Amino acid sequence: MTNATTPTPLVVNPNRGPGDQQVAVSAVCVLALLGTLVTAAFFYPGYLDGDSNWQYAQGVSGKYNDMHPVVMSWLIGRLDQVVEGTGGYFLLLNAVFWVSLGAALRTFTSSLRRFVVAGLLIGTSVPVLSMLAQIQKDLGMVVGLFGAFVLLVESDRRKSLAPLLGTLPLLFYAVAVRHNGVTAALPFALWFAWLLVRDHLPAGLASRLASPWRRFAVGMLLLGTLFSLSVLATRAILGEKGERFYIEQVLMAYDMVGISVRSGDNVVSDLYYPGNPLTMHDLRRMYRSETAYYLLWGQPKSRKIPLTRAAMGLDRIQRTWLRAIGEHPGVYAKHRVVLFFASLGLGSHMTERHIGLPEGRSFDYRGPRVFAWPHARAMISWFDWAGPTPLFRAWPYLIIGAVAFAMAWRRPNRHRFEITLLAASVAVYIGPLLIVGVASEFRYMWWPVLVSMLQLFMALDGRIAQQKTEPG
Repeated sequence: MTNATTPTPLVVNPNRGPGDQQVAVSAVCVLALLGTLVTAAFFYPGYLDGDSNWQYAQGVSGKYNDMHPVVMSWLIGRLDQVVEGTGGYFLLLNAVFWVSLGAALRTFTSSLRRFVVAGLLIGTSVPVLSMLAQIQKDLGMVVGLFGAFVLLVESDRRKSLAPLLGTLPLLFYAVAVRHNGVTAALPFALWFAWLLVRDHLPAGLASRLASPWRRFAVGMLLLGTLFSLSVLATRAILGEKGERFYIEQVLMAYDMVGISVRSGDNVVSDLYYPGNPLTMHDLRRMYRSETAYYLLWGQPKSRKIPLTRAAMGLDRIQRTWLRAIGEHPGVYAKHRVVLFFASLGLGSHMTERHIGLPEGRSFDYRGPRVFAWPHARAMISWFDWAGPTPLFRAWPYLIIGAVAFAMAWRRPNRHRFEITLLAASVAVYIGPLLIVGVASEFRYMWWPVLVSMLQLFMALDGRIAQQKTEPG
């Protein structure tokens, strides 16, 4: 019986009474509804920068290119037919996020009081609100990963097939909208395979796949299938009239310009502008160690890196890129490390907060723009004030996540496995940025930031619950 000193339990447990379960479900519904309404009341239909404006225009017109994830553009276009503008996409992602947060806290907080505290501290934190305010592919990846994690937990606890299958579209979307979303999804794909074999396959097949290596192979097969489907979906949406930009050439150009500027050896002199090659002066003007932006969209009167639309041109760029790395490995490593540390908010170049305002000429939307109202602008002013502070730096959150991980392993903790799984997802997501990162924008760190905050509450709750079960 619950009294003033015994908090209402929220942990999903088949042994709980129906009253406790009803409280838990009600708490999730209230948090999801209030969270979605509050974010809509401030940010509807979502802030757009140049990239997301471009994606919205493609989704509405049906004319696509692969400079940005076309699966996202296609979805925005379909939802535009239901709710004009980006409002439908904004509401969908916010609703999934808040439901996922509520379901996670229902499982990983053992009292209604802790549920409310965690929901307020995470949901109203500056980095989370700034994330939910924007129409960005990074938000789509985070929502997909977060929702998949929650459904995997539900499937594990209840041994149910429905939530397990529900993870597939969410993981697919996470993989489809970010080039390194596939690495972040890896631990979840492996867990999916483990649960599938453990709970849902016929006994004979399950016994043949019982070894950890075979389950690992099943998980890798699943991840490969999701990635392949995302590639096929991209090609199908592009169709015959879609444009290919070979986005990987941005990474190559950024590395080659960085190597040239840092070494003094112009490795791109004969690669672009035949007959009038880029000079070292040109390269120094366009190079910033924290972003590749100025290579393509830099100063108005300076020359930019032209993007090739031909496979043969890409082959030549790739050969020059590999040769430059081979000739200047130390310079390349320094160029990469400086950007990586900037992405974490460390070093002389700090992370860019990057909240973009809509551009009227390309945002062809005739509905209400709540983000332009005075109360919303006051909130953005608060974001602007917090921009230079550690609130918009990744390293404090990574420290929080590391502390939570250490807490979970220092003493017995009933959430240890889930904390470790999230830590693995963050590690394999951040690691590749050392090689494939092209900018130090804070949005690239949204997944680690959200995970670290959730991990801390999980570690504290698991430790508290464990203490209560110890004898004496």
